[in-house]
Amino acid sequence: MRSEAREVFLSIKEDLVEQNAVRFADYIKRIPFQRFDLIVLSLAGVEHIDASGIAVLVRLYSHLMNKNKNLVLIGITLPVLELLRQIGLDEVMSPTLSPEIGFPIHSEMFSNSYFAFSQAQMYKH
Repeated sequence: MRSEAREVFLSIKEDLVEQNAVRFADYIKRIPFQRFDLIVLSLAGVEHIDASGIAVLVRLYSHLMNKNKNLVLIGITLPVLELLRQIGLDEVMSPTLSPEIGFPIHSEMFSNSYFAFSQAQMYKH
């Protein structure tokens, strides 16, 4: 009998540059990814991303892949998608432009919530 996948939805609400990227990296270290099979990361609020932001995404992707977890990037703005294409990450991470998601959003630990990262503060919705 196959068990149902467990998903979590993360949303970044500001540019993933410099210190914001560092704070986001610190923030995601506290998320219990071992509880989830699928991590959906919305970049709909990200208009700009720099090398530090790219590094955070690559580290997150690598960490999750090593744990047999799946990362899906959604809601990517055109400037960010163009950058991901230039460096070849679009083929690795398979990002989508659509902010819509077809996955149930739930978490065993955080009960019907999703995470939003903005202004160096962490909000639980």
